[in-house]
Amino acid sequence: MQLLSIIVPVYNVNKYLDKCIQSILSSTYNNIELLLIDDGSTDNSLAICKKWAQTDNRIKVIHQDNSGAGAARNKGLEIAQGDFITFVDSDDYIDKDMYSELLKHFADSVDIVECDYVLTYDDYACFKQDTNLVEHYSIKEAMKLHIEDKMFKQLIWNKVYRKSILKNVFFPLGKKIDDEYWTYKAIGNSKNLVHVHKEYYAYRQQNQSVMHSLKISNRLEAIDSKICRHNYIVNYVPELKNISLINLWQSCLYQEQACFLSNQITKEIKDYFKRVLLEYPLDLSVVENKKLKLWLFFYMKLNVLTCKVRNLLKIGL
Repeated sequence: MQLLSIIVPVYNVNKYLDKCIQSILSSTYNNIELLLIDDGSTDNSLAICKKWAQTDNRIKVIHQDNSGAGAARNKGLEIAQGDFITFVDSDDYIDKDMYSELLKHFADSVDIVECDYVLTYDDYACFKQDTNLVEHYSIKEAMKLHIEDKMFKQLIWNKVYRKSILKNVFFPLGKKIDDEYWTYKAIGNSKNLVHVHKEYYAYRQQNQSVMHSLKISNRLEAIDSKICRHNYIVNYVPELKNISLINLWQSCLYQEQACFLSNQITKEIKDYFKRVLLEYPLDLSVVENKKLKLWLFFYMKLNVLTCKVRNLLKIGL
């Protein structure tokens, strides 16, 4: 059994932390190191980490000044000793068989294995495991699915990674949605990838989480991450350039709509979206979906009006 390093950034999650740690330590895959990176918690999260470390020598607790989840994950990557790497968010939890099942699909040419996940609001998620479907993908196939948000999404925690592909792949500092700047690079360093169609990860839903936030800064950061990914695609997987560009435009439309819907729109925000569309022009002839092509045509000509009309019609949100 090769060593698996499990990186958990911790920040003010005392309500959920015991469940998270207990689920990891209950894993049927025993050869693990659990890296609990406390990012300057002001509640008793650090004390909870230290309490668990006293009960299991597979746990390492690292404390650092508050620097963000990206910095905490980078610290974990820096000190991880495992042949394989994975992540768990400290308010989530896993099925006991997750790592035993995922790790057995690593062949010499497979670098990432991912599974399905379930959304939950409590500690009692029901993991559906009624399928034996396992699918293999090339980097180009996986990246296409990633861009289309169908599989191999930006989510970092439903995957196990071969450590060797993560060399020099670090999380950006100071970002709220740092996974969207990271996952495509890990995919880009891979040879082949596997998707296991079983639910092994419980993704806890919280209204106060970043993903549920309506802050303008988060919305603009989402666009910035798509721009960074598009530039990466152009350089390293140019066959997917058009798909990536269409996705960038769709993201702009979605995020600008959301700004209007939440009454957070300003002239500066409108100008930002206009600049992005001008800097990354789209040839509509490459858009195969007729309905999408029509909406992007209107957005290209009258972006503000298009957002308002779509909000009135409740389209896309």
